[in-house]
Order: sequence, then C-alpha cells, then structure tokens
Amino acid sequence: MMALGEGWSGAEEIQGVSANWAVAQQARAFLPAAAGTDYRLTVQALPFEYPGAESQAVTLWIDGHRLERRALSSGWGTYSWKLPAGLLREGLNEVQFEFERLDAPADVLPGNGTIGSTGIQVPEAIEINSGGPADFAFITVGTGDDAKDGSVHRPGYNVALIDPETGRLVDQRGFDTTPGGSEAEAAALAAFIAQAPEGTIVAVALQGDGTALLTDEALSALYQIGGGVDPRGTTGWSHAVVGVKGAKPGSAAEVSGPEGAWLRVAPDRRTLAVAMDSIVWEQVE
Repeated sequence: MMALGEGWSGAEEIQGVSANWAVAQQARAFLPAAAGTDYRLTVQALPFEYPGAESQAVTLWIDGHRLERRALSSGWGTYSWKLPAGLLREGLNEVQFEFERLDAPADVLPGNGTIGSTGIQVPEAIEINSGGPADFAFITVGTGDDAKDGSVHRPGYNVALIDPETGRLVDQRGFDTTPGGSEAEAAALAAFIAQAPEGTIVAVALQGDGTALLTDEALSALYQIGGGVDPRGTTGWSHAVVGVKGAKPGSAAEVSGPEGAWLRVAPDRRTLAVAMDSIVWEQVE
C-alpha cells in the first residue's frame, strides 16, 4: 500500500477533486514492490499556476536513482514512469518527486486573502467563531504559536482592531448588548469603531443574545466597517464579521444566522508546486 511521506499538505478539494498539494521542493512517497518485477507509476497532476508563472516540471527519483524529467502542461494531466526491477528492492521503496518551481499564493496571486469585496488583503489569518446561542465568541489573529486571542469573551459584541500592514492586534473590547446589558454599551461600541483609523481591519464576534440592545447607532458603526446584515428582531442568532473601517456597507466578509457563524480570511502562505489527485502503482507484464 502506498504511503505519503514528507512534502505534502493534507487532502483538500482542488478544482472539484480531492487531492494533495506538494508543498516542498521534494515530496516523498513509499511504494511496495515484489522482487524481480517491473512497475509503472502513473499520476494525475495539476501544476500550481498564476499569470506570468514559469512552466513546471517534475523529476522522479527512486531510492536515489534519477529517472526521467516530465514537463507538466496546464491543467490536470496524466504522467507516467516505468521503473525497472533492477532499480527496485523487495518491500517498500522510496519515491521522490522533485519539482522545479515553488510559489506561495500570497506572494503571486493578487487578492489572495482578500476581505470580502473590500479589495483589502489580510496580512495574517483571521478566524471568527460566533456561537451566539451557544454563548461563546472567538477571534483568532495569526496562526500557530503566534496566534492571538482577539476576543474578550464578553456577552454581546466582541470587537478586535487589527493593523492592516502588520496584522498586529491593536485593541480589543467587548460590549454587552444582550438583555443584561444596556444601550450605553451599544453607544460605546459605536464610539470604539468610530475612533479607529480609516483602513483598520475590524473583526467582530457576537456572544449570546447580543442583538437585543443593538441600536441604530451601533448597527451604523458595523456598516462603517463593511457590514450589511441587520440582525435585530432575531433571538439566538450568531454574527461574525471581518471588515475594514471606511469600507462600503455590504463589502465585508460576514456570516450570520440561527446556527453558529464561522468565517476565516487568510493569505495562503504555503509554497505550492503540484497537486496530485491519484498515484497509481502497478506491475508491468
């Protein structure tokens, strides 16, 4: 049975099929062979492409022996190599795909990680999880060990201000607009957004029944960051927004509804070479 080694990302949907991106210059797989038998390796592969990209090619290595180089065409294609028995050993064999080009989408694709239709790209990943009826709100800025919690986990609207150049968490507040809060909290929410400089990235997560005391002024403030949803009149809704101060209403990334609201806006900083849909390893008569 084939097993993937280093150099691959997890399976994901790529152009309608489940496939794995090769994310390193060399990506490995381990394939079993019987003694004295020739094999054929066939892959369905898609090169990562963007405007102005150089062509992609892959060279196959088997247990340290170099095989043919294959130039890859645009789109999904089928590529094969014949591996003679003299290069194989009984049991697992290490196959290495060596790629000629690696590129990060965040560096070469304009709009990668763009916030809704604002045209503004996030410098760091921002993830929002609003469990309104489940009474939680998370705002995560960044990834891994460097990630920051941008929510103060208060009932009502939790708001984080993020520097659009560095992705640094600048400020974070919570405003209790639930039935246990007050309209003064809603006014403070509007004032907090109003004082943010134009262009600031603003992340919002609703916790609990925070639409109860959401005023016209507070809703207008959410529209000032590109929000376009009016959740008032609902009970138990969730609301998640990533927007930009000064953006046109309706242009933010926004999710709301009676279930949990989750959204993620992130630049893809992985280095991508080739996606592979299938690797077929078969004996040759």
